[in-house]
Amino acid sequence: MSKAPLECLAEIPLFWQEVGFEPWAWKDFKGVKRRVTFRKGALLGEVARYYADDHIVWHPAAPGSESKIFADWRPADEVMSHRFLILDGRNAAKPLKKYYLLGIRGWLEVLPYSPGGPEVEGFRDLIFIANKAWEFSQKLKGGDAVGDF
Repeated sequence: MSKAPLECLAEIPLFWQEVGFEPWAWKDFKGVKRRVTFRKGALLGEVARYYADDHIVWHPAAPGSESKIFADWRPADEVMSHRFLILDGRNAAKPLKKYYLLGIRGWLEVLPYSPGGPEVEGFRDLIFIANKAWEFSQKLKGGDAVGDF
C-alpha cells in the first residue's frame, strides 16, 4: 500500500471543513474529527444533550491500528458514541465495539476500511464521506479516483 492516499487526504482541509470535520491528532494517530450534538427538547426547553464524536483516521495506516485505539481510548464526559473509521487498506465485515459501564458512559466503535470498499451498517455516513474525500483528492492531483489504495 502506498502512502500517496494518506498525504492526499491530509491536503484537502477545505473539503473536510465543508463537511464539518476538523484536523485531529491523538498519540501517533492523525486524521479528522467532528462532534455531532443531540438535543432532547420539551415544552420547557432542552431537557437533555449528548454528543457523538466521529473520527476518520489515515495515519498510521498499519494493520492493527484499531486494536491500539480499542485498548487505549477512554470515555469522555457527555459523549455517548466514539466512532473511528481507520483507512488502512483493509475492509472489516463489522466494527469492533466496546461499552463503557454497560453503555451508560457511552461506547466505542472502530472499523478498518479501504476507500471504495463495501459499506458497513452503522458507518455508512463516514464511509460515504471518506469515499468522497478520496475521489476529491484524486481529482485534485489529476489521478484516477478508482486507483489502488
